[in-house]
Amino acid sequence: MTETKTYLSTMGFHESFVLRLLSRTNATRDDELVIVVPRPVIGGVAEAIDSLKASCSRMRYPEPRVEEIELGDFPSTLSRILDVVLSSKGVIHANLSVGLRSMDVLILLAILLSRKPFFAYLMSESGEGHDIVIKGDEVYSLLKEYTVEDLKLLHVISRKGEVTLSELASELGKSEKTVVNRLNELKKAGLVVIKGKDKGVSLTQLGNVVLKMRSLERVESASALENSFNSMKDQHESLFTS
Repeated sequence: MTETKTYLSTMGFHESFVLRLLSRTNATRDDELVIVVPRPVIGGVAEAIDSLKASCSRMRYPEPRVEEIELGDFPSTLSRILDVVLSSKGVIHANLSVGLRSMDVLILLAILLSRKPFFAYLMSESGEGHDIVIKGDEVYSLLKEYTVEDLKLLHVISRKGEVTLSELASELGKSEKTVVNRLNELKKAGLVVIKGKDKGVSLTQLGNVVLKMRSLERVESASALENSFNSMKDQHESLFTS
């Protein structure tokens, strides 16, 4: 049985972007389609929604449900959109190519805060250019906290380009079993490719991005600072317990 998808989009003056996404991802009547628009809905947007409803009925796509959002300050508007996101079912397919850019940004932020699985689409206006698909798993991997040891491992792989398991273990001064366990976790996060026990380990583009985001020197410095703070805390507590 195919899992239900929720399509989430704002709306401009034409429904073509939404229909194109529904077609490309094989939408069915069992899926959900939620159109998030500012209140009040202006004439051109209302006409596009009516046209979308007619097309969805004719093409056996899900019936659009319109959610009108009262625009206010950032926290209140984000909160209202987050309510819509949290009520969605299955994997979210977000169209970020239409309507007010502010709504597109807030929809993406709400999805990220929800931690729900998603795909977000940045589609070319003509339909002939290059479309970008943002995968939720990849974004969440970028936002994940990695240990100093993980970053050292990634740094060694990046420096060598491709490295065998035995070389990695030797470089890091760890057992092969320990290195394999960490590599498997990093592989799940999409940061490394493991070709075999001694056939080489290499970074993915996502792994390269993680290294760019997190300077190893900064992480080691923060780790040393935290250790120092914890040591001082222990000494302070011991004064009152001895």
